[in-house]
Amino acid sequence: MSPQEILEFEERERKRRERERRERERRERQSNLAKQLLPGELALRRVVSLEEAADIAGVSIDTLRRRHRNKIRTLSPRRQGMTIGDALEIEAPEVLADPD
Repeated sequence: MSPQEILEFEERERKRRERERRERERRERQSNLAKQLLPGELALRRVVSLEEAADIAGVSIDTLRRRHRNKIRTLSPRRQGMTIGDALEIEAPEVLADPD
């Protein structure tokens, strides 16, 4: 490679890295905005993954699918979610205390 070709290559690489950095920062900003607390009623309508919904409700994902399938929203062919409000309405089962 000639010195001119090397300089051109380095410049293209620098621009590519800069584009990737800007895109990464943009994605991080969007993610942070999505995670911020929403006001009142909007927070309850936010759709979260089934994993998060199960954590909020205090039950397993299988229990959500079996007993609360009417509250599950299909977001895409391979993705399901539930609103935070629906997850909060689910009552976690009482843990049976040892009678002894």
